[in-house]
Amino acid sequence: SELSRKMEETIRHIKQQEGNDERGLLSRHEISHEDHPLSVGETSVWNQFFQ
Repeated sequence: SELSRKMEETIRHIKQQEGNDERGLLSRHEISHEDHPLSVGETSVWNQFFQ
């Protein structure tokens, strides 16, 4: 039936995703407050870049 086909397809997709960790979410990196793109500090790398 259509329902069982969709369920099998979903299960197959989930199993493929479990085996492909490299395609998952990007890992977080620690960014200092000064280097954050939204920082308005004078020492911000972004502030210096755009001046």
